[in-house]
Amino acid sequence: MSGAGVLSRIQGRKPISLFIICLCQVAAMALWFAGTAVVPQLAREYALGGTMEALYTSAVQAGFVVGSLASALLTLADRLDPRRFFMLAAFAAAAANAALLVVDPASETAVALRFLTGVAMAGIYPV
Repeated sequence: MSGAGVLSRIQGRKPISLFIICLCQVAAMALWFAGTAVVPQLAREYALGGTMEALYTSAVQAGFVVGSLASALLTLADRLDPRRFFMLAAFAAAAANAALLVVDPASETAVALRFLTGVAMAGIYPV
């Protein structure tokens, strides 16, 4: 196949690729807000105090900061294949978020899992 033919095929796939990237980004970033969106219901059902509510919400942001700093200091985004980095970070964030289903929402473990979700989210956002 000629160089022009290859270029034409690549350019033809560009809109589809961009759509898939955007869809994956939105789905992965939803992890950030999923836990925060249910805090009012968790507070009612599990009698979470104000401190626990704040920790539950803030842990993701704190984890994101720590993950971003670690990623920047280790230059992970430059050294790793962006597709694999995004995929592994999304899976790690999803696993940490899914683990919330089996722990007590009023526990420190739940806060730690939200923190780990934030750490993993640092690998999703810059891609």
